[in-house]
Amino acid sequence: MPRLTEELARLNQNIEALVIELRRHRPASDRREPQPARVPEDQRQLVRVSRRRHLGARKMLASVTLRGTLSGCMGRDNPLRIPAPLRHDVEEIFKLTDPFCAEHLDAEYGDLVRKLVAKLARKRPSPLARGDLRIWAAAAIYAVGSVNFLFDRTQRPHLTGEDLSAMTGVPKSTIAYKAKLVRDALRIGQMEPEFCRRKLLASNPMAWMISVGGLIVDARTMPPEVQAEARRRGFIPDLPASMDNAGEAPAGDRSVDDEE
Repeated sequence: MPRLTEELARLNQNIEALVIELRRHRPASDRREPQPARVPEDQRQLVRVSRRRHLGARKMLASVTLRGTLSGCMGRDNPLRIPAPLRHDVEEIFKLTDPFCAEHLDAEYGDLVRKLVAKLARKRPSPLARGDLRIWAAAAIYAVGSVNFLFDRTQRPHLTGEDLSAMTGVPKSTIAYKAKLVRDALRIGQMEPEFCRRKLLASNPMAWMISVGGLIVDARTMPPEVQAEARRRGFIPDLPASMDNAGEAPAGDRSVDDEE
């Protein structure tokens, strides 16, 4: 672009010099009203092309700058990437799920429920576009709870389906039905790593499976540098060492080579 601008400036200077020279050598009696200098057709074509390119480049730069600015603003204001048409409904659902998780479950459950609702909103078409938002809120909690054994009395925190129904005011059968729709829409299975609590991730074999040379292996059995790269790419959870080792095989099951 700078080189093209320099060529245009040089061309304009040559034209002006030519006009001045013609005026100087023309007889006074012959002088008429100054006429615009005729530029050869090929040079006029070059000027037109150059101007079009210059304007096109300016428009493209402005468009890219505006797009980047809008994208940055939207990324900061909408980290869960919730589509604009559903943003109000999703916020209403969050107003129900956030206090419920804070009072009856914990903050990690609240974050997972938010993540699930946002992913459901991005689904095309999204089931959230119709239906009672109160039911969708209860179904989201139920779906995340079923992934994390919320209804198992040995787990903490723990709720029953009846508890959830009584606390949300939604019939248990309706919650279970809507939760199944959510799981089917997002293809969520038991102990789904994406919606699994960190405490369960360490003992969840699905969260640690990676492909190395076409073979499916447990990342925890691989060298540290392979594990680090898998974590960097988001293939395996980034857990503290104490939780990471919780899912490893007992010492008696290790090979002699491991002990060396």
